[in-house]
Amino acid sequence: MNIFCNLHKHIACFIIIAGGVLLFFACENDISEVKQITYETELPTIKINDLHTMMTDSGQKRVVLDAPVMQSFKPEEQDASPYDEYPEGLTVKFYNQDTVESVIKAEYGIYYAKQQLWEAKRNVVGKNLVKEEQINTEQLFWDTKNERIYTDKFVRITTKEEIFIGTGFESNQDFSSWTINNPKGSFVINENEQEPS
Repeated sequence: MNIFCNLHKHIACFIIIAGGVLLFFACENDISEVKQITYETELPTIKINDLHTMMTDSGQKRVVLDAPVMQSFKPEEQDASPYDEYPEGLTVKFYNQDTVESVIKAEYGIYYAKQQLWEAKRNVVGKNLVKEEQINTEQLFWDTKNERIYTDKFVRITTKEEIFIGTGFESNQDFSSWTINNPKGSFVINENEQEPS
């Protein structure tokens, strides 16, 4: 009986050691796979609620940005650049002296720091308050380095006298000089016409 007890202990010990060795050599962890599994979504490095920020030039207010939420990301990939995301929308006001001249609003925004490029998406509205003109589109880019605003999407521009529609748009950043790249039509607004009762 003693021999069987020792034999069972040796067999049990052998099975445990063999199992451990198999598990040790069977597990291979590729670091990129581990990162992909453990970091399914990238987390922001900074999150700010109720953001209100002002950009100035020579002590003069030039741009005011308001957003319910701003999240800052610094991706780990070597070629990826940092970006700020505005998942609940944003409002950007452009100033001349202390007067708001133009405004951009969108339901979503993102700022690519390296490129100095803003992207506004979903129900984008840009207004030139001085000329009383408005652009409506689904996507708009603001290149701060070149002070240029543009899109390749469908646009609708409303002035005091006309409504213009087309695809593609370019403007300076205060909307004072703009062009529709591929105009599709225009409609005259007649204020004297009354709507049917």
